[in-house]
Amino acid sequence: MSNIETNTDASRILFIDSKDGENTALSNQLTTKYKVKLQDPIVVPSHHTLLLSLHRLNVPRTFYNFQHARNCGLEVIFLSFDGTNSTGSGWASTNLSRPPYLSFELDEGNYDAVSLMNRITTRINDYLTTGEAPTERQPHGTISLSVAQKNKYKLSMNYNRNTLKYEWAMDLVDESVVPTDGGIMMVFRWKTGELYGSEQTTYSDYQDTSIRQEVGFISNKWIDGAIFDFWLRYSPNATATSRLWSYGYGTLPSTYPITADWGLASGELREKTNLSQTQIDNDRYYFRGNDTPSGTPLSNNNYLSAVDVSYHTQNLYLHTSITQHSVLDTRIGGRFSDILARIPVDVDSGGEIVVSPSDGSVHKLILKVREITEIEVRLTDLNDKLIDTNGLDWTFSLEFDFIVQPQVGVKKDKRETIEEKKYEYFLKKTGKLEELKRFQEQRNHEKLPNV
Repeated sequence: MSNIETNTDASRILFIDSKDGENTALSNQLTTKYKVKLQDPIVVPSHHTLLLSLHRLNVPRTFYNFQHARNCGLEVIFLSFDGTNSTGSGWASTNLSRPPYLSFELDEGNYDAVSLMNRITTRINDYLTTGEAPTERQPHGTISLSVAQKNKYKLSMNYNRNTLKYEWAMDLVDESVVPTDGGIMMVFRWKTGELYGSEQTTYSDYQDTSIRQEVGFISNKWIDGAIFDFWLRYSPNATATSRLWSYGYGTLPSTYPITADWGLASGELREKTNLSQTQIDNDRYYFRGNDTPSGTPLSNNNYLSAVDVSYHTQNLYLHTSITQHSVLDTRIGGRFSDILARIPVDVDSGGEIVVSPSDGSVHKLILKVREITEIEVRLTDLNDKLIDTNGLDWTFSLEFDFIVQPQVGVKKDKRETIEEKKYEYFLKKTGKLEELKRFQEQRNHEKLPNV
């Protein structure tokens, strides 16, 4: 039973459809940032407090786990084995002021671990084979390989389903043709990328939009929580036991040409040499994230995280302008956030993400507003970037519960309680009934102020 605006057990439900809102995103194609205005405002009486919960939500799973300006970028540089881009026997580009350089974005879409691996190796090996980079997304223009380095090396990758990690290596295109140019060093520019790296500032919209988190270089694992570039080196030789593979990390210099021994000066994690042909055939030269074993008994660290192609979209975050004082978020230093709900993505692409009333009512927020006339809404990923549902609208509903505003009383001091009992006894003993009645009424009012 409910009494209008006083004793209310009933709830108010607000149904919201993104197509009915006023789009406030930078692109009209996005349906995940908008505001709605209420012709009939929700007014909270002074003696009530409003509880808010997510009642229901339906979002089509048409967004991609790899999206432009979120996690599609990859930048690599190719150097000679010693980490320089000097001319002569070393690696050199047609633009001698810079080393051979490739920057590209994955096509937007939903990739699994294997298809992502194949896409990476295909794009990189196409450059190593032809020596030509696509003209788009090259910050310094196309920087091609010199003829001497074309079609000699390739990037090899495996996906280990037991460890859920990628394995990396440089290899020869044709093992019967051993180059004499001193080998190759390949650098994945997780940190120093000029377009997608974590430190670039020229294109702020692309800050740290590389694929590193998805492919095993999440910062809490890679080199104990730091972000570094990742490099692979390979020195070929006609004799199997003389071939050399090594893997490490560092921060690529920003000045060119690179003449210092940058590769050797950076942190080397693992070196593979003196491998027999049998060990090479068994892929013992791959980098699986482990550094060189040390100590007694031997032990080593593994710096690669598991491959997570849904790193940014494992959960969706529903934000509203009326929920700014009830949720704390560690991503912003534990301060108050406007997040209303975190929604797990537990359906495959093409399905629909659903929050039912029983799910949404578990967590209720106390709102510090007295009137609601407008609500701003955002649906984002882990890094607070808007989800792109590819043009489809989505719906959700909010439940508002009115409750009597709780009274927070200060517990009386024990001494004050004793004095009141003494005074009440005194009034009874002396027969001052009128004074006793007023005293008891005053005390009851303090206990039940709304009665």
